[in-house]
Formats: sequence, C-alpha cells, structure tokens
Amino acid sequence: MSYEDPIPKLESALVTDSATLRVRNLARRLIEEVKHHRWHNRELQRRNTELLERARKVERKDEMFNDRKVITLCGSTKFKDEYMTINARETLLGHIVLSVGFFHHLDKVPITAEQKKAVDELHFDKIRMSDEILVINPNGYIGESTTNEIACAMSGGKQVRFLDEAAGNEWLETNSHKMGQLIAKLIA
Repeated sequence: MSYEDPIPKLESALVTDSATLRVRNLARRLIEEVKHHRWHNRELQRRNTELLERARKVERKDEMFNDRKVITLCGSTKFKDEYMTINARETLLGHIVLSVGFFHHLDKVPITAEQKKAVDELHFDKIRMSDEILVINPNGYIGESTTNEIACAMSGGKQVRFLDEAAGNEWLETNSHKMGQLIAKLIA
C-alpha cells in the first residue's frame, strides 16, 4: 500500500466552484494541520540528528583525550599572572587546559571591535568544547565578558568553578536573575 499525499487533492477542492464555504474552510484547516505536522516531524528529526551528532562528538572527545578533563580558563585578561599559575596547576593535575589567546588588557594589545567579537566567539567555542570552566576572579571580580562566558558554560550544562569560590558563589546568588535571562537567550 503506497502513501498518497492528500494535500494536492485538498488544494484542488479549494479551487472547485461547487465546494461549499464550509468544505473549503475544513480543507484549509486540514492542509495547515498536515503542513504543521510535517514541519514538526522535520524539526524533531533535525533535533534528534543534532543530539546524535553531539553524542558522537562526546564519544570522539573521550577517545581522543583518554578521558582527561578539558578545562577552559575564563576571566579578565587583566589577571595574566593568575592565568599562568592556574594553567600550570591544572596542567600538572593532568587536565587539558584551554585559555585566552593573549592578554590584551594587560599587554595593551590594540584590537578592533570586530576582532574583539571574533575572539569572544572563539573563547565561547573553547567553553563548548570543555567539560568545565574555571573562572579566575581575584577579589571576586567578574566583568561583563566573564559573565557571558559563565552563561555560555551554564547553558551547555558545564561545571563552573571559581578561583575565589566563596566570592564566585556569592556573585552567582546576587546575579541569579541576570544569569537566568542570559542563559534563556542562549538556549532559545
């Protein structure tokens, strides 16, 4: 038994002069419902394919890194010394550490707004590749860029650790509403 698409027949019923207004309205509703179900099924299939691909990436990552934890360092590039110290510590613990490409605040490296946006996106990709992020927050300092990095990590279900854990947890409590809004935007 072969499947016959009902939409062409229903559409032709709309054009027929002998069809009553009631039948035409019913046909229109049926067409829209069928189109909606087709879209919904395609969307579900796309999401399932996406999830399957993500699972395959996780499997490949685990195989590639021998189950090592991948950590991305986040925080203001003003804290170069802290970045270097934490990078060394986490590396010696056997973790794969991803960090910023350069310290433009401290080293006064001039970058354009376009370059800043590209560097931020690159760092977000590092966060997405990671198992967790470690926020470098001396004296509790967390700026706007770091806030966005934390939201990126949380929206992807990544663990978030803080160098100054007490200040970081206090910051999360104080900024929970703002973080919720950022995360909602990222997962929408």
